[in-house]
Amino acid sequence: MTDITITEAKAVELLREVVEGHEDYRYQKPEGVKVCVYTGPDNSPSCIVGHALAKAGVPLEVLHAIDFGGAEYLDDWDENDPVKVTDVGQELPNGTGIGDSEVIYWLNKNDVQLDDRAVRLFAVAQSEQDSGTSWGTAFREATARLGAR
Repeated sequence: MTDITITEAKAVELLREVVEGHEDYRYQKPEGVKVCVYTGPDNSPSCIVGHALAKAGVPLEVLHAIDFGGAEYLDDWDENDPVKVTDVGQELPNGTGIGDSEVIYWLNKNDVQLDDRAVRLFAVAQSEQDSGTSWGTAFREATARLGAR
């Protein structure tokens, strides 16, 4: 897989593409799944961030592995490994999400790098979506909170 770098500007662009034409869409967890996920059980993009990451070129298999047996199940997972970890995960209702150290670890291990502002933008959009707001509102709230364009 080619290296993928997502900056704040790229994250805004990706989210805008995902939301366009789906501004009123409200995320529903796939049937049989207890939490919001990047991919559904059928391995297709599910949440707003899953769609954005897939548009960026992150393989669906990587996103699916994060959801259904992620980084903590890797043979080489080391919670003390010095990977890029942010505190964004603490802000999310479930304490997990794009800012979770295990998610960032798994993305980094698969040559996907997100700068801190991209992580924060995705985290706010994800949190808004997970609280039941429409994708359009989630996008507007995320860009407004970070002052992103």
